[in-house]
Amino acid sequence: MKKILFHSLTIPPDKVSTGMLVAEIASGFKDRGVDVEILASTPQYNFDSNLDSKVELKKISKNLYESTYKNVKVFHISSKKRSYTDSKRIFQWLKFHYHSKKYLFKHRNEYSHIFLFSYPPTMNIVGINSEELEEYIKNERLVKNNLLTINHFSPFLELEERPNINKKSIFYAGNIGKPQNIPLFVNYFNESLSNEWTLNIYGSGEEYKHVKSLENEKVVVNEYTERDKLIELTSDIPFALVSLDPNLTIEGFPGKTFDYLSMNKIILCFANENSAVARFIEKYKVGINIDPKNINNLGDVIEKLNSAHFIEELLNNVAILNKNEINKEKVIDKYLSLI
Repeated sequence: MKKILFHSLTIPPDKVSTGMLVAEIASGFKDRGVDVEILASTPQYNFDSNLDSKVELKKISKNLYESTYKNVKVFHISSKKRSYTDSKRIFQWLKFHYHSKKYLFKHRNEYSHIFLFSYPPTMNIVGINSEELEEYIKNERLVKNNLLTINHFSPFLELEERPNINKKSIFYAGNIGKPQNIPLFVNYFNESLSNEWTLNIYGSGEEYKHVKSLENEKVVVNEYTERDKLIELTSDIPFALVSLDPNLTIEGFPGKTFDYLSMNKIILCFANENSAVARFIEKYKVGINIDPKNINNLGDVIEKLNSAHFIEELLNNVAILNKNEINKEKVIDKYLSLI
């Protein structure tokens, strides 16, 4: 059999959930004897400059470098560090996909299968996504066959320690940009929850300064924090926030959701009730969703947030989901079934 190629905008050492997920799936393929390679960008989201030195990039052509990740060969398309300026980000995006398509065309006969996890235009070559996106493709794009839904998983080890179910605290960790719509949740939090509650935010992004300006006694905004330190700081917090712009629906499924679950956290979702992540949370009963467009269940939400019995039930559901549905080895086996 020919080689398998995984295509992703990011890959470690960039600490982006999709890239880390792709790397772990590719590594799982390698462990099972599959000849697999990865095509990605050079590090561009790296928050810790010291990590750059841990990855040796060997230049093999004008715009292409080579490295390895857990014995998997990785080809990197030359990319500048990610910019938060829209015009620069568009140029970076176009450049990456232009060189990606050139690479894919040049090496098209070397691979039997290509898995694409990146953004359009290359993402549209194949769709392996959420059940909601599968339904959308069938109904709106009239594609009825050859669709398989595969859940994501956290690239990190599942933690055994459970949080303090009586602690009235929520945290958010990740990108602070416009799609995440953190300011809207902060306003909701300040207006709706009593002074007993606290909200801790960790991250960076184009909206960071704005969110930082919203700090008060209940809301603390911190810069990006390494995961080990984050786990230490949030170990006893039961709720982790997923926040999305209310206009995002099918495309709205942050990868951090699975990382939160691996940390044994209950998901407090602030998103359109028709978003993929909201439906996922409700299907598996691992959290609470608040629809920013239709906040009419405030009393019910507060009652659940303050119910130790309800929180204990959700934590049990999280443990079951981690074991049976978003287990790394089981997910990798599903991807292998495609070849």
